[in-house]
Amino acid sequence: MAITYPIKIYWKNGDNISAWDERCIELLEKFGLPGDRYVTSFCENYLEINFYKHEDAVVAALMF
Repeated sequence: MAITYPIKIYWKNGDNISAWDERCIELLEKFGLPGDRYVTSFCENYLEINFYKHEDAVVAALMF
């Protein structure tokens, strides 16, 4: 199993579909589709993004 570097983006009160669309668009524009550079998982409290490179995780953490 590959080592991953996770970041979590928590759902916040007042978030709406448009705000999450924008976050997902930014993620896709910067890192591409899941699979090559990261994988994602969801739960009721947050979106977790597991990056394969530490540098990508740091950039994403600063973005969100």
